[in-house]
Amino acid sequence: MEAEMVGRLLGVQPSLGEHATKEVVLQTIHSVSLIHLAARGNADRGEIALSPKCTWNNIPQEEDYLLTMSDISKVKLRAKLVVLNCCHSGCGTFKKEGVIGIARKFLASGARSVLVASWAIQDEATEQLMNQFYEHLVAGESASESLHQAIKWLRGNGFAEPNQWAPFVLMGDNVTFDLTKLREYFDGLLTNLGVQRATCDSPWPKVPSGLPRRDKNEQMIAELKTGNTR
Repeated sequence: MEAEMVGRLLGVQPSLGEHATKEVVLQTIHSVSLIHLAARGNADRGEIALSPKCTWNNIPQEEDYLLTMSDISKVKLRAKLVVLNCCHSGCGTFKKEGVIGIARKFLASGARSVLVASWAIQDEATEQLMNQFYEHLVAGESASESLHQAIKWLRGNGFAEPNQWAPFVLMGDNVTFDLTKLREYFDGLLTNLGVQRATCDSPWPKVPSGLPRRDKNEQMIAELKTGNTR
């Protein structure tokens, strides 16, 4: 599964299946540096269909699961990069200033860069592209170079047709992530507090590997001292 693959590369625990609800996404995305959404997209506006909140008595309504432009416009984002691996996530209404869709809303809400898909491609090609993209991103290469190398790999490994590699477009700034230094920095904070880094079989969340921003360190330290880990 794509989300699990991305989680392994970044060292984080993704929300999957029925846990990837609209409510969870909106509660989470305002405080993270990298957002990755893999779901179905609306062909007209690129809006994203997530898992509906569990209801025993009612059929879910569209507003219960569809992540809309209006939803994103109400969130203040701090993300350096948003990856919308959702078919048609690059779609929208054509106006003088360009295509107005959910990708533009992410940028307007504070995201520095957004990677979108203009149309749906086969699952295998998408999975391979994302794997190559994140491997280069984790290695410290820029988002644009990571995308370039991922597309180059696809074209040379059985996915030469344009409809298999061409839909992905990077919008906004050409960001980079120094994941190694960031994780070492927060590991050092935890060591100074006498707390060991969480392991894969630990019941604690993987705080050091969650790509927190540096200006969140005081909050993290306070939570660890008080035992208020989430």
